[in-house]
Amino acid sequence: MTAERLVELALQAREHAYAPYSNFKMGAALEAASNARHAANASFRGV
Repeated sequence: MTAERLVELALQAREHAYAPYSNFKMGAALEAASNARHAANASFRGV
């Protein structure tokens, strides 16, 4: 997988991020050594 494709996946994950407190949407993507691909988005509320 190319770096450009990983960036595209991260941007797609960011589009679906839920960030009600910070309104700062983020996404991440990685390719594991097993060629498994993962994408995630998260927002944590600081206490």
